[in-house]
Amino acid sequence: MTGLSIDRAGVDGNNVSGGGAGEPKWQMNLLSTYTAGAVSLSIETRYIEAGLFDATLIGPGQSGYNVNLPNSINNNHVAGAVYVNLGARYRLPLTKSGSLEIFAAIQNLLNRDPPVAPSNQGSSNLILFDPLGRLYRIGLRMEL
Repeated sequence: MTGLSIDRAGVDGNNVSGGGAGEPKWQMNLLSTYTAGAVSLSIETRYIEAGLFDATLIGPGQSGYNVNLPNSINNNHVAGAVYVNLGARYRLPLTKSGSLEIFAAIQNLLNRDPPVAPSNQGSSNLILFDPLGRLYRIGLRMEL
């Protein structure tokens, strides 16, 4: 018996029972940070391209789609997503070698829901897409 090779590039779904998750053809991350003295502000943008739910299935609009075939499904598309994260910090000197840093962050600023891509792992590909929604974080760091 010979092994069957499946090209999973461009697959955004997480159909683990079908042989594993794929990877989108394009993912982009952009991080910009502005620092002025003790203050630092950052914005991160994460883009995940739309893709297929499963490379072994065929959906409408794909070559070979036929409702009578067992591998044809009514939707083989997973939408893409853009996530925006913000961060800020303020560093206060305490001693000659130590400092206190106050920081805050907002992940998934636009509160974007993950696209629907059901599998035995949940309602979306939780490896690629943010499942939690908007998340706030604040804290202190001390260096002595």
